[in-house]
Amino acid sequence: MRSITEYQDYRAYIADYYAYKKRTSAFTWREFAKLAGFGSPVYLKQVAEGKFNLSESAVARVAAAMNLVGYEVDYFGSMVAYAHAKTESARHENFAKMVAIAEENKVEVVGAESFKFFDSYKNVLLRELAPAMPGARPMDMAKACKPELSAAEVSDVLKFLVKSDFLTKDKKGNYRQCTKSVKMDDSTAKSLAATELQHQMGELALAALDYPKEERDMTGLTLGMSERCYAEVVRELAECRRRIVALVQSDSVVKKVYRLNMQLFPMASIEPCHCEPELVSGEAISDHSFKHHKVLNKKHPSPKRRKK
Repeated sequence: MRSITEYQDYRAYIADYYAYKKRTSAFTWREFAKLAGFGSPVYLKQVAEGKFNLSESAVARVAAAMNLVGYEVDYFGSMVAYAHAKTESARHENFAKMVAIAEENKVEVVGAESFKFFDSYKNVLLRELAPAMPGARPMDMAKACKPELSAAEVSDVLKFLVKSDFLTKDKKGNYRQCTKSVKMDDSTAKSLAATELQHQMGELALAALDYPKEERDMTGLTLGMSERCYAEVVRELAECRRRIVALVQSDSVVKKVYRLNMQLFPMASIEPCHCEPELVSGEAISDHSFKHHKVLNKKHPSPKRRKK
């Protein structure tokens, strides 16, 4: 049975625990449920299949039924809270707890390094800045950042980047990137950190509006489009990012570290009308906007009829 910290999904852990016990004994879902104090013999099976959620009050009982002890119980509880969180910030908070529990007990969480890298703009910034400042002290790098960081912050970030193989450090104290670029995939940990990173970068972009215009380029478009057109625009943006990355990677000299935000999001949504057309003065009116206006009928006679 794999370590619990190799899991991010508590349902998968329950299913794998059952499969492991089944391979080594005559274990049944009925026995599993009984050990956890449930009356239904298939309740935990249905939880593992995603048909029911494990209640907060049942976490300790299920953990005990699986023989979890110490930090494993806390980790399992955080996994359950993470899965049931209703907001992205709550999911982020609970995953961070999982990582903290593992680090405190000197065990590794799968995906934790990637999560931590994308969790802060400082990591992304210094991965680009440090190699461009050979021989620079943390204080020098801190002063070069916008907004300015402390030397202690820079030192902590550099240690993490080296430890996690995002940067290497030679005998002279110079830094070099281990890979030319770091691409974020769709794994749970990275997607969570991506949301946090976008929040931070959005705040930095707002602050950058105060920079001199020659140091920044900020434009925007408000566009009405169909879903088909939206998909085409998304593909065009992806191709644009690819070309920009290729252009930057061919540049051997770094003088500044920039952030390019590309944000395409809905500001209004027009739902299709499913109303039946209404007969008004013998004509079918299909435009929904007409339906809520006064129409010519017996209740509202025409001006001609009034004269009579």
